[in-house]
This record gives sequence, structure tokens and C-alpha cells, in this order.
Amino acid sequence: MEHKGTQELMTERLRLRRFVQGDAQAMYEHWASDETVTEYLTWYPHDSVESTHALLRTWVADYAQPHQYLWGIELGGTLIGSISVVDMEEDANVCEIGYCIGTKWWNHGYVTEAMQAVIQFLFEEVGCHRIVAKHDERNPASGKVMLKCGLQHEGTHRDCRKNKGEYVTVLTYAILATDKRDSRTHHIL
Repeated sequence: MEHKGTQELMTERLRLRRFVQGDAQAMYEHWASDETVTEYLTWYPHDSVESTHALLRTWVADYAQPHQYLWGIELGGTLIGSISVVDMEEDANVCEIGYCIGTKWWNHGYVTEAMQAVIQFLFEEVGCHRIVAKHDERNPASGKVMLKCGLQHEGTHRDCRKNKGEYVTVLTYAILATDKRDSRTHHIL
């Protein structure tokens, strides 16, 4: 892979950009403190905006690494969620994508749009061969996003991950660089 770091990406409705420390309040209010958003994720909701500030300090510092891929999802100047490479297998050119978005923006296609842009960037600019995404089986809406982005369901893994202390079953999806994809154009700035 040829690492490029987190580049700004533009879609029809969204701007995907690096986080800055000043995003803490919006991130905390829009999704990081929301129990509904984090219900099927492996992390607990933030208990204070200070927790969000601390996490952002780490994320912002990590941008110095060229293999760091972590975007804030912005709609009309409002930060509504995040999407990132949460795991990477360098030797196999495989990236795993994870995402979350505030409930106010659910069911509008924003995550699908953001994920399509990230997939295109990872295949065309970074040189990934395979992109993976996973979700807790109790969250089928996330699987629908993956299918809309061209990923194929590859397997169901029973009790393979803990979600807040409880074993959960995870569904895995993937897309290859050689798979046919939506031909929509996304702009890399």
C-alpha cells in the first residue's frame, strides 16, 4: 500500500476531513455521548466532553502517521459522524472500515455516501486489495450500508467479540479492488 494519510474527500453532500481539537463539543453532542449510537459498538458513550477532548488529542496527534485514516463526516458545515480504517493488514493490503453517525442523521444515506468515498480512496489512492467491514448482528441497518456499498456478506462469527462485556455475534462483509463498483466520482482535495 502507498499510504497517503487522511486526505480531505468531497462527495455530493458531504465533506470528509481530519478532526481538529475544536470538534470535541459537536462530536460529544452529536454522537459520542449517545447511548443509542454506541449501543452496538465496542466502546461506551463518553461521560463528559472532557473525554471527547482527550480522545481527539490522540486522534489529532495520530495524523502525523501516514497510515492513519480517520475522517470526520461533515454535512453543510456540521460535524455529524466519523468513518475510519479501524484495522489494517499491511502484508495483505487489507483495511477494515468502521463508522458511526448521530441519530439525527440516520436513514438519509450519509454513511453510505461517506463509505463509498472512503472505499474509492483506499482502492485507487492507497492501493488496498480488500476492504472489510463488520457489524453486531443486532444492528442490521449497518449491514444494509455495507451491501449498498458493494460489500458482500462473507460470514457470521458467533461470540467473537465483546460489546461492553457481552459476547456478540458479528457479521463480516468485504469488497475486493477487482469487484465491480458504483462508478460515482468522489473528489480528493
